[in-house]
Amino acid sequence: MVTAMVRGASAFCHEKYFILFMAKSDVPRTMAVTMQEAGDPYTQYLEETVNLSTTNQSFEFLFNPALTDPTNKLKFFVGLETNCLYIDSVVFKEVDLTGIANIEDNLGISVYPNPSVSGKVTVEMESGERIGSIELIDLQGRLIKTIHPEDYITEINVSTLKEGMYFLRIQTGKILVSKKIIIQ
Repeated sequence: MVTAMVRGASAFCHEKYFILFMAKSDVPRTMAVTMQEAGDPYTQYLEETVNLSTTNQSFEFLFNPALTDPTNKLKFFVGLETNCLYIDSVVFKEVDLTGIANIEDNLGISVYPNPSVSGKVTVEMESGERIGSIELIDLQGRLIKTIHPEDYITEINVSTLKEGMYFLRIQTGKILVSKKIIIQ
């Protein structure tokens, strides 16, 4: 069995964490994703199975460890198959719930097309309310650009960006919403 590991992602008891990554395979297959303690008793905080295809897909998981572990490992179990597997843009990040609306789907904010293959992404407030600002952020948390739309709908040029996952932080009135976008 082949295992790829990512070390150095300390997890603290009762905090929430996101694991985000992109992956594809030369042929469709499954892959197990686990977050586990590095030593005995090898407690697993997260265990998921993903179905990979031949095109890049983004995966994200939320987990909440029951104990603090500075030595945990993120593992990708790929089995005995010899086909190539590609894992990219791995992010292990504590969830910052301050200021992020959990009701974002009810706010009527549309982001399309997603994934974007045209080099453009449209952000639209279905209520007709003016968008205050939009920040485009990469997976490392770097601000790529800030847009100050003049209307309830705006188009963002993403043609110069590398393929991958990004976040849009959309400010509308007093609410801040994060949306994930994929650039292909």
